[in-house]
Amino acid sequence: MRSVRSAALALLFSLPILSAAQIPWTPLWSLPAMPRGEAIELPVSGDLTVNISGRNLVCRSITDGSIRWNVPLANAEYMPVVAIGADHVAVRRAAVLEVRRLSDGSLVRATTLSAIGGGLAIRGDRIHTGNQVLTWPECVLTSEASVMPEHIYNGQFSANGKYFAGQSSWKEVGVEGTRYLQGRRGQFSADSSRIYSHWGYSVTNYARGAVFGQRTSDGALLWTFETPSATISSAQPMGNDKVLVLARLSDSNGNDRGQGAIYVLNGATGAVLSAQTDIDHFTGDPETGATIVAARPGLNRVLILSRANRTWALRAVDVSASGVPTLSPVIQYEGGTGVDFAGDRPVVFGRANDLSQQALGTVYLPDGTIDWRSAIRARPAWVWTGGPNLYGAFFTPDGKLGADLGPDGYLRTYNAVSGTGIAHALNADVPSYNLFPLFGGGAIGDYNSEARYYRRSGNLLNGIGQFANALPIGVDTDGKRFVLSGRFSGEMGVFKSSDAAPLFAFPAGSLPTNVRPRVALNGNTLTTLTVVQGFNPTYRATATVWTLATPPVKVRTVTRDFTPGTGMDYPSSLVAGISPDGRLMLVQPRFSGYSVARLPFELVRLSDGKTVSRLVPTGFLDQAIDLALSRDGSRAILALENGSHYSMPLPGIVSAVEANVRSRTLARVTVRLMAPAPPGGSTVRWRFTPNLATGQSPAVIPAGATYATFDVNLGSVAANTNLKVEAASAEDDWAATTIQLQPPVVASLTAPAEIEGGNSLPLRINLDGPAPAGGTEVTLSSNQPYVLPPATTTVPAGQSFATVPITTNVVAADGTATLTGGGGGGGGKSVTVKVFKPMTAVISPRTATVKGGESITLKVVLSRAAPAGGVTVLLSDKTSLIDTPPSVNVPAGSREATFTVATRPVASIKTSTVYTSVMGRSGQSGTLKLTP
Repeated sequence: MRSVRSAALALLFSLPILSAAQIPWTPLWSLPAMPRGEAIELPVSGDLTVNISGRNLVCRSITDGSIRWNVPLANAEYMPVVAIGADHVAVRRAAVLEVRRLSDGSLVRATTLSAIGGGLAIRGDRIHTGNQVLTWPECVLTSEASVMPEHIYNGQFSANGKYFAGQSSWKEVGVEGTRYLQGRRGQFSADSSRIYSHWGYSVTNYARGAVFGQRTSDGALLWTFETPSATISSAQPMGNDKVLVLARLSDSNGNDRGQGAIYVLNGATGAVLSAQTDIDHFTGDPETGATIVAARPGLNRVLILSRANRTWALRAVDVSASGVPTLSPVIQYEGGTGVDFAGDRPVVFGRANDLSQQALGTVYLPDGTIDWRSAIRARPAWVWTGGPNLYGAFFTPDGKLGADLGPDGYLRTYNAVSGTGIAHALNADVPSYNLFPLFGGGAIGDYNSEARYYRRSGNLLNGIGQFANALPIGVDTDGKRFVLSGRFSGEMGVFKSSDAAPLFAFPAGSLPTNVRPRVALNGNTLTTLTVVQGFNPTYRATATVWTLATPPVKVRTVTRDFTPGTGMDYPSSLVAGISPDGRLMLVQPRFSGYSVARLPFELVRLSDGKTVSRLVPTGFLDQAIDLALSRDGSRAILALENGSHYSMPLPGIVSAVEANVRSRTLARVTVRLMAPAPPGGSTVRWRFTPNLATGQSPAVIPAGATYATFDVNLGSVAANTNLKVEAASAEDDWAATTIQLQPPVVASLTAPAEIEGGNSLPLRINLDGPAPAGGTEVTLSSNQPYVLPPATTTVPAGQSFATVPITTNVVAADGTATLTGGGGGGGGKSVTVKVFKPMTAVISPRTATVKGGESITLKVVLSRAAPAGGVTVLLSDKTSLIDTPPSVNVPAGSREATFTVATRPVASIKTSTVYTSVMGRSGQSGTLKLTP
């Protein structure tokens, strides 16, 4: 378990010192850290053990090592301490004690304690933490005296509950007095009669260590196990009264680089029951021997951390009743220090052998499942402390080719899609660092202060040239070009993979000397990323963008400086990377000491040098020691110091905004991203200067898409105005375009097609957009004196039309008038109106004869066709001889209509007159002659 140094430090370093906004950063998927025996063995209950991975609590089975559940810990600003009871798990973070179900990790309760320090130890229905004792699992504080488990070591109760062991001593619960261990980290036997401990050295042999068995009742030393040929790394009591011991044999020179060793001892006497070597933990592997990471007295199985396939792996050891150990196959490989991308596939390099750098490398599919594995050199953490050696496997950015030293130490190139070999060199006198694959299966690498160039011939690699005092630092997308830097001059050059002559030569001082940058070579652009330490101390990340020309032109330099803030440790280095397309930089400072404070990851858009997002991971506590960005800039892979790896989605970063004005009121705006939108899509935010527009809301670029087009409603202006349209999706990734807003103009005039002179003419003025504040003034004119518009009128603010009454005079003859309106800076629009003289009606026929008592049909005839809605003609007569209807309607578009007149019998010839009236004007009458 890890913890902060003290309660004071935990408070001091609990929160980052930040002023800028931050965006929570949630992983797509993760490869959890496997348990490590760095300080103590993990707590075990029955078949289950629990460890911390990032911000997650991970429960495994000891039987097969499988992960039973994996739950996040909310607000995990402090390194947690864990203990396990029969059915529940205790997790303490500073002053917060959580109780979770062992079956599924679900939270049962959380209790705030009065102090923030101390470990955890569970005994029956009590939990001890620091100097407090609480009921378990209810967590009710009692007044009982605590055994006070140590801050960094939880300790262990004996099976009978009578004794409690700490880091260096044990005591009988409730009894004064302490007995001291001969070694460290006491472990009780299953019957509680003995306690075992071990130490990395003994009195007789400082370098090798020993295991001790003592009697719990009085502390008497019962036996000591040590061997002059092995260094002891871990010990654990097992079932059937056995003790399992892991050690590291000496090599032929007496160094601690031999094979792993496994001993099984008699728990009562310390006698060796069996001894064997771990064939997978071979001679030459680095560091110490295997360690036990999860065990419980009485069980016959433990989980161990051991070497396998040249990297650390989680395996199980079973001990039979007779004391014979059996190792299981690998349960989980530990992730290493380096990460990269092969195309869109994440690559994780295992922890390497110190001598040959060989380890197990794993290429994953984008969803986190394994694509292929091979023994490839592990790249070290790309953490800047002045410039690392970039040894290890490298891939072309398109993910098709790889180059490395094989397990035999010979240069090879291989198909990075399948992992199969393409070609290899015949001798081992080949580059050891900076191996890059070239198009066609060749390679270039760094050997003894020179860059060596190899071409493929069949399945062989033949050396064809050297570049003195040069370092290969990168290749382009498919390996057709490579980049060299001068070892001492800081010069650079871009070369064809088929030609030793430089295509482009950069001036001296282009790079800091002896610093190996990360490089992105795309088309006619080269981007380099270097990190150097400044003063005070300050670390500076510098991305430089060049255009390839003769000579190359430095387009832009983007720097980020990191200095310690108030209450924070000094930064010890930077972890940084650029996307293979050279458009993004991701950087974060690392801090020395035990500080859990974290500055966010800064995501920088290199086209303008702007920090477009500050990302705060929500999935882990440990610091990143390496990172890589995917080719399209949509994801990052982080390697953490605890061995876990996280695939992180990068937010959608706006790269361009394009606008197409469709009308005075509408623009169609396309927002483009630098990479496909992450899961859930990218939400677009708008900003307009001046504030004269409204963007579509919500506006979301769908997941996987690189652009989308949205509506933007435009406001009104009184004069031509430039509008800055900005869009962002991340935190500060604003990109802009400018369009011109123009004042509304008269789009059309509408009026009745005809009107009788003397009536008011309704004229509608239509603008092509709403009028701005103060309205839009429109000028009016007519080409005829009998149509009299006002000289000007105003369309009110916010309205897109106005109706104006126009005066017309009576005319003696029909005519046509044209009305013209203009305003807002645009050209005029016209409408034509026919103006008629007053309408009249006549009776047809003018004279008619009808026998009295009979009816007759007459018709009225207008002087012109009836307008829309028709015309009503009033009828009348002045005698009692006929009955005339009061009126007749002439339909629209027609000039006449019929009506019937009834007559009365007469004794002699009589006459009667039918009169007409239209719109108040009398027309011509008709005469009826009535006969007997």
